[in-house]
Amino acid sequence: MKSRTPGQSDGRRSEVRRRTEADREVAPTANGCPTPVVSPARAEKRDEHLLALHRARARQAIDRIRCWAEEKGLDRLTMNEIDEIIADVRRQGRSRASQGK
Repeated sequence: MKSRTPGQSDGRRSEVRRRTEADREVAPTANGCPTPVVSPARAEKRDEHLLALHRARARQAIDRIRCWAEEKGLDRLTMNEIDEIIADVRRQGRSRASQGK
């Protein structure tokens, strides 16, 4: 994957398109940090391509949540402990709702 600065892609869409087709993906950068990744997609496969990207993002989010839970020790909770936490939160929600009325 090639990296590009904004100055290399601003106003040069045909160049970005050509490089995207040749390199498969192009990652424009700002101050050395990647911004959006430009990836080629055929019109007839565009929705499938976007769905695959959304699924990949979802998997990354789940991985981050799992790592966070592991760091906090939450991955070792039993189902009974989870049920107790949920019941406590629900009780607090009902208590707050009755105080607001």
